[in-house]
Order: sequence, then structure tokens, then C-alpha cells
Amino acid sequence: MLSFLVALAPVLLTTFIVYLTLFKILAGLYRRKLFVFASAVIILAPFFVVFLAVSSMLELVWVLFLTPIYGLVVLSITNAIWMFRFYCSAFSVLFLLQFMFKSRNACSGKMNPVSYEVFWAKHLRRPSFKPGEKNKFGEFESKVDRRFGKLKKYGSLLSGLVLLFVLITTMVGSASPNLRNPTFLEAKMFVASDGTNQHPYLEKSYTCSNFAHDFRTNALEAGYYCGVVIIFNSNRDSHALNCFNTTDLGLVFLEPQTDNFVTVEVGKPYPVLNFSSLSSDQIVEGFFITW
Repeated sequence: MLSFLVALAPVLLTTFIVYLTLFKILAGLYRRKLFVFASAVIILAPFFVVFLAVSSMLELVWVLFLTPIYGLVVLSITNAIWMFRFYCSAFSVLFLLQFMFKSRNACSGKMNPVSYEVFWAKHLRRPSFKPGEKNKFGEFESKVDRRFGKLKKYGSLLSGLVLLFVLITTMVGSASPNLRNPTFLEAKMFVASDGTNQHPYLEKSYTCSNFAHDFRTNALEAGYYCGVVIIFNSNRDSHALNCFNTTDLGLVFLEPQTDNFVTVEVGKPYPVLNFSSLSSDQIVEGFFITW
């Protein structure tokens, strides 16, 4: 027991120093740079969410031992999409609030006009100028300062809007229906309502692979998992069809060109029509499924 405590002491001391240092940094930022302090709190917020969700003392010790930085790394690996959306939404609100407070203070006269100075323009000054060159360069510098001043003034608004746009884009892009495996009856009802089989077979332009791809796309839009099956024979001729992993009958195969449920077995012929490269007397040597 004593040896365990001796081994644990350096870990606890290191953890204490890390959290004490973090607290000192946040306290200093709060007194001097409120915007940077708010940014730091946002960055660390996901870790504190995990910290507040612990349910036992052992889990609490483990979370504390991770320390905020390592905890954020773990969270970024396991919940990357959630963290990305959280940071986009939080920082967009922060930037918009910063712009609103700046605009309000400027309108009320509480904020003095800020003189914006461009770093690269400042250091491009030469020690001596020709007659009239100094005034010319000064006018150019003032013009650049004014333009960069407007950019800095509306930079927080632009940053907030860009982050909101990115957040909305990621959410809309993932707004696909919740996919699930259908029952066999649901699969039959979907097949009856789907019109992929009505498309004519066109050699070299709309073949079995096109039928299978379009049928799968329609099934996904309807909310069902659907696979594309590629079967081949000893001559490496291939044919594409579809399948469902039904909840009651398991894996069932479907010919999208005829809407018939078929049997696919290795070592047995596949009953295809003349629109396929496989003839009815050829034996299925193998198949694979892509979901």
C-alpha cells in the first residue's frame, strides 16, 4: 500500500501543478484579455462537460488524470464531428458578440477611435526620403491604414458569419434519413413502388450496374440499407444486382431489372435474362456485396 502511494504521489503532484497553472493562466487572461479568456474557456469546455458527467470516484480520478489537453485530444478522436460543430457554434457566437459590443460602444462614444497601423508598412520606411517622397508615402500608408481599419472593424462579424455558414453546411450535409434494415414485407412494398425496372436496358450506356446503382440510391432515400451485389463466373463475366439484410428473413437478393427476388448461391447457376453477360447455364463462382 505504501509503495502504491509513493508511486501515485508524483502523478497527483503533476496533475495538481497542471490544473493550478491552468487556473493561473485563465485568471490572468480574465483580468487582461477578456476575448482571449472566453476563447480559452470555449476550447476547454468539452473537457469540463466530460468532467461533470462522471458517475464514480474512480472515473473522476481517471478523468482528472487525463488533464484537459490530453482529454481534448481523446475527445477529438472519438467525437471529432461533435467537437467541430461545438467550436464552430461557440466561436461564431463569441465573434458576433464581440462585434455587437464594439459597435455599441463606438455608437455611445465610450470607445475612442483606434489608430490602425500596418506592421509591414511601418517597417518599409527608409531612413531618408527624396523631396516630396515622404508625403507621398505617408498618404499611401494612411490609405492602407484606413482600409485595414475597416477590415479589422468588421473582421469579427465576418468571422462569425463564416463559422455559422460552415456549421450549417456540415449539419445540412449530414441530414440524411436514419437508415435501417427493412422487414421482408417492407422490402417488397418498396420494390413495388420503385420504378427503376421501367428504365430500358441499353447496351454500353445503361446496363446492370446502372440499374443496381439507381435502385440502391432510391432505397437509401427511402431510409433503407441496400447493397449492390456483384456476381461473377469462371470466365470472370460479372453481373450486378441488389440485396437487403431484412430483419426477419436475413439477406435477400433482388434483380432490379425485373423486381424479382432471386437466389444467389456459389456453385449454382444464376437465372438471368439475355440482358446480362451471364448466361443461364453459367455457374456462379463467387460474389461480393458493397453497402
